[in-house]
Amino acid sequence: MTDCSDKMVNLPLFHRVPLEQVQAVLPLLRRQRVPAGKRLWSVGDVGNRLGILLSGSLRARVQGQPIGIIRRGGVFGEVGGFFSEGRRTADLVSDEDCRVVLFYRSDLEQMRADHPLVYDAILRECVYALAERVGATTLALAKLAPGGVHRPVRQERAGLSRLWRAMVPGGPSSPCPPLLPLLRNQPTMLEVAESVLLQIAEQFKKRSVEQGEVLCLEGDPVNGAWLLAHGGVDIVRNVGVARGEFLASIKVGNFFGQNGLQRPNAMRSASCVVSEAGWLYQIDLAASRALKGEAWRVWNETLLYSFIEQIRNSNEALGSLVLSERNSGQPAAVTSKDEDLASILGSDGVLVGEGLEDELEQMEFVVDDAARREAFGPKR
Repeated sequence: MTDCSDKMVNLPLFHRVPLEQVQAVLPLLRRQRVPAGKRLWSVGDVGNRLGILLSGSLRARVQGQPIGIIRRGGVFGEVGGFFSEGRRTADLVSDEDCRVVLFYRSDLEQMRADHPLVYDAILRECVYALAERVGATTLALAKLAPGGVHRPVRQERAGLSRLWRAMVPGGPSSPCPPLLPLLRNQPTMLEVAESVLLQIAEQFKKRSVEQGEVLCLEGDPVNGAWLLAHGGVDIVRNVGVARGEFLASIKVGNFFGQNGLQRPNAMRSASCVVSEAGWLYQIDLAASRALKGEAWRVWNETLLYSFIEQIRNSNEALGSLVLSERNSGQPAAVTSKDEDLASILGSDGVLVGEGLEDELEQMEFVVDDAARREAFGPKR
């Protein structure tokens, strides 16, 4: 076994995979040495490769602004590796001499069919790393803004009020839309077998929500994700003792709060408030992890797709902020009612204005060792 292959099979993401199965995919690898300062690709490039960094470090940039570091064991290029016509969301440049292995999309498709345990390990790493990346990016970019709405609070109703609500509920006036069509409309589920969709749907629980109901408050422990079936949900960030800033409105058919399925020890970085009575489907961490086989695979491909969309839109917004700051010579202001923020934020994110460089320069797109052990298990 070559030194490159030895490093590959001993990466943390393969700790749960039998050694012989990892070795079976080694012929698919494209090994590459990358000299310091080389640009692997630029934002907007159409890509069809996924990479794993064996040594060295890579830096992601948007409009020349560093937004994070990828170190040994980190994955990169998920958008091109997993999805057709995927366009790169950032420039990627080597900080130092690096060694990488590359998979083409066709290689991943072959692994999915012939070596599913290896494919699942790579998919699990990509979803987990992107969840960390989304959380780190939105927290690093967060800046206070003048509040335009009241800060959400969760209040217990008095006994008489609770009795009245039980007799005259303030929830939706129409029945809950069925879940299967909502799942079928997800880009990753368009051609999935009905039996697989049913397995995924079984993990969701529907619930009605009232206008003004607080689903979660900024700072709450994460507790799963939601799919909006009917009605409306607004995302609000605290900006003072009694004020909040409107960030986005979730559209029917969209997931939000997905980081709660990958970062169980994290806290919500924004509040979710029901703006129009309706229906939600909720899935928690245990239910998400209960999926097996093809259902688990499709569900995690769906999570990966949603995280990629958040990263893509937040990087575009960041690029606009950087250009605005350069052109004006002043810190860029964030428009709080940007219509694209829903796809950027889910329920977990916020954007920034000034002072990006110090925080973003130090971001690393790789989870820590303890988190890896929890996610990927002990070494074989």
